[in-house]
Formats: sequence, C-alpha cells, structure tokens
Amino acid sequence: MKQILFVKKIKDIVRLCIASSFLKEEKPVSILLLADAECGKTSILYSFCYKKYQNITKITKPRASVLEELMKKSSDGLNYLIVPDLIRMTYSGKSTSQNLVSFLNSAVEDGVTEVSTFEGGKANITSFPKPRYLGIATALTRASMSDGRRGWNKIGFFSRFLPVSYSYTKDQQKKIRKNIYAGEIFDALEQLRIGKPKRITCAGRYPEMFEDDIVKLAEEEKLYGFRYARQIRTLLMASALLRGDNKVTVKDVKILKNLLVHINLKYNVVSD
Repeated sequence: MKQILFVKKIKDIVRLCIASSFLKEEKPVSILLLADAECGKTSILYSFCYKKYQNITKITKPRASVLEELMKKSSDGLNYLIVPDLIRMTYSGKSTSQNLVSFLNSAVEDGVTEVSTFEGGKANITSFPKPRYLGIATALTRASMSDGRRGWNKIGFFSRFLPVSYSYTKDQQKKIRKNIYAGEIFDALEQLRIGKPKRITCAGRYPEMFEDDIVKLAEEEKLYGFRYARQIRTLLMASALLRGDNKVTVKDVKILKNLLVHINLKYNVVSD
C-alpha cells in the first residue's frame, strides 16, 4: 500500500483521535491539523476507510441543523466528523456561522442533551437521557490559525481541539515533488481496524506521566491544561483500544510519548 510521504506520526495521532469516538463513557478527542498550504492535511484526514463506521461522517460544510439530525440518529451517543477545512466549514452567513460554532462548542465539550429538528414546518424536540458528544478532525493553515478576526479564542473554541502541527524540510519537499513528477498517487485507503465501542480502564499513574508535557503545552497557549489532561488520558485509552486491550499499559504511554513532538503549535519537522 502506498503511503503519504513523511507523515506516519501525524496519521497515527489522527487514528487515535478517531478511535477515541469508540470509547464508552468518554468524550471523543477533537483534533486540529496545522500546517502550511499544500502540506497534505486533507489527504491525511481522508486517508482512512470510514465506510463501515456509521458514527463517522465525512462532511465539507455542515450546518447546525444537519449535525443535530446526526446526533438524533446516533445509537450510542458518539459521533465523529471528518472535515477538511475549519474555515470553510464555518464560512457562511454571520448568523449561520455563529449558530454552527455555538453548537460545535457545546457538542464537543459539554455534550448535547436535546436537539430540535423540523418536519412539515414544525419543530420537534428530542431529549437524550445522557449527553451526546461530537468529535471533529479538521485542519487549518498556519496563516488561518494566526488570524484572530473570528474571535474564536474568546469563546474557547480553539481550546476544544488537540493542536497537531508539522512542517517539511527542503529535502522532504524535493522528494515529494519528485514523486509528483513520477505520477505517484497515494489513494489507497487504510483500514482503521476498530471494533465495537468498548470501555477501557486507565490507572491515573499513566496519564500523570505526561504532567510536564501538559503543563508546557498549556503554558504556551496560556491555559490551565485541564482539557489537555483529559485528552491525553483519552488518547491513552484509544491506544489500548487499537491494540485490542481493555486497559491502558506502559505500551500506550510509549506510543503516545513518541507522538508528542507534533502535539503542539511548534510546527516541528516530520521525521519519518
């Protein structure tokens, strides 16, 4: 199977985040891929086969009403969106965009306890016994990330996402162009190999091994790091799930530690 060059670690992080939507009693981890234009962010998000997973939806430009309908149909209360571009997702009329961001803000962090859908011109309210959550895998360019005009930081929208950044060296860029010249097309989809939703146990000592990393990341973004602590714990459980285990072990700590080089806003060069 042909692979997208140099981004194995980035794909491994995306895989963990998507797998987190199969953890019972846990919030899925949303991820924001950050890289310059042409760095293959969309290709990475679309490089997995999602066909057999009803809770995973690829969507370009959703509306709050469409997402509410998805949440309503969810049998296990967990949904995951694969969205190629965060800006495009929210680029519409001011009112529509504000409604969407407001809905996503709640669905990702607090969960949704009821939704309103319209049939025959009438509004129908559906209530859920437990909050239903939404995870998102999306992307932004470095320039868009630094553009503060939208005011998303003021409502804590960006902090809902795990930041994953990367860049290429000049030699890597040359290698990628060489493959393009040769007509290499990386269109083979990888299987996620995720089974049914499952409960995974995680002893506190394992996520605590990431305390220094979480504090460093939180300080860079002027946050307390509470969400990052939860996200790291969830990713450890997602790693155990992908391994076929029912509990987190030191194996999962090693797996995640190896990926931390890109879980930040430093745009570190990919190494594989």
